[in-house]
Amino acid sequence: MSLIQESRNERQSRGRWGLGWFAVFAAAAAVVSSTAMVVDGWKAAQHWTPPPEARAINAVGTARRHVQPDRLLWTATITTHAADRATTLRRLSADVQTLRDFLGGHEIQESEISIFLATSQEETETVTHRSADGTEEEHERTTGFSATQKVELHSRDVARAVRALQALALAPGLVAELEADEPACSYSALDALQEEVLGAARADLRTSTERAVSQIARAQRAKLVTTDLGMFSAPVLGSSSLDACERGTDATATVTAEYALE
Repeated sequence: MSLIQESRNERQSRGRWGLGWFAVFAAAAAVVSSTAMVVDGWKAAQHWTPPPEARAINAVGTARRHVQPDRLLWTATITTHAADRATTLRRLSADVQTLRDFLGGHEIQESEISIFLATSQEETETVTHRSADGTEEEHERTTGFSATQKVELHSRDVARAVRALQALALAPGLVAELEADEPACSYSALDALQEEVLGAARADLRTSTERAVSQIARAQRAKLVTTDLGMFSAPVLGSSSLDACERGTDATATVTAEYALE
């Protein structure tokens, strides 16, 4: 019996030792496995590179040129009144000549002045007659005549023409009735001016883009994504103003573009 009992005890002891060593081995294996996973993850993190971010440059190029108008157009209308047509036309002719002489005395050439045909018309008023029986009758009666004539000044010497018109403005009453518009000034080579200023804006756009790219060390080159045709402005040209004709204007252009950095 003792032998049998001993044998059982030994078997139980061996069973306990066997289970204990298996638990130790299992725990050790888990630690090794966990360590390996952490190390592998750490190695992978060291070699991971985030994807490059998409970058772009929004560049702007500008240019400005001061330009003086080289064309001036001024229009005036002279009007006269008299009791009869002949007298009205004589007065009109005299007033037109007075204006021509004044402009000629201020360096305006005869070839720069255009005189249009004169027109005249009868001036009337409506008169109402009332009869004794209460009826009314209307009729027109002549009160006189009026005549008008248009004068234009075309000059390619804007500065000289401006001086003459400034002097005219300081001579009120030179003619009996003068109605004049503000002079309109323009630039004859506007298309060429626009191309020049837009070209300068595009050159400035390239310069500003190269400067921006050079400041980003990782950028190898910039690829054009979008651009526009540019905006051109010369606000005073074509406007009606004596001051604008005298001082000229600044023609400006702006061009924008977007570049992707590679």
